[in-house]
Amino acid sequence: MHRIFVVLSFIISAVVINGVLVKLPTSAREDTDELTQLAEKFLSLKPVVFQNKGPLVLCQFIDKCCAAEDRFQAISSMVFSIVNEYKSKNRYGKVINKCINSTNLQKASQSCPSLHKLLYPLITKQDRSIIAQYMRRVMIYFTELNKLITNVYEYCNDEEIHALLCLSNTKLVKTCVIKILQAKYDNDGNEVYQKFIVETKQLLMNLNQELFQLVGKNTNTD
Repeated sequence: MHRIFVVLSFIISAVVINGVLVKLPTSAREDTDELTQLAEKFLSLKPVVFQNKGPLVLCQFIDKCCAAEDRFQAISSMVFSIVNEYKSKNRYGKVINKCINSTNLQKASQSCPSLHKLLYPLITKQDRSIIAQYMRRVMIYFTELNKLITNVYEYCNDEEIHALLCLSNTKLVKTCVIKILQAKYDNDGNEVYQKFIVETKQLLMNLNQELFQLVGKNTNTD
């Protein structure tokens, strides 16, 4: 389920790139602006506990604990671990090893709080309940979201996927999304492209409404 969250949570963003939107309809800029707002709202509604558990901690780890020369390899390992090793008990080990010598983990953990979270995640019973509620809402839209995951992995490179997962580089996010939109238009034509835009907006609006209600429910019970 965490693979669904981390990948699906970030796949729809807007794109306004410098220059001309080749072939895309004139409405593309407005469409992408609206998709950005919907996507950012979706991201703002994720449980806080995700910042202390699972793949999102890798975002913090790579940004704060990896040297510049190790960053690209760490990003590639991160994407690989999420896509191919999501059932592995040591799913983040390769990412950690790209930046930190395994013999110095204890010392490194003291200087890198994000590493400490990866090695010793602190998840309470209440956290697990919140995660379960969140994932139940997201999984309602599994089929539609899974299709969007496929688009990301088909058209975006590792750095762009990392930017989507971590929202760490707006330019790369835009590059990734324009690839998806352009491919949709080139491969399927304007009619299918327009249907894709409408359905994606509606999907995110419905999902945001579900998650907004959930946030309100959990806030009232705190």
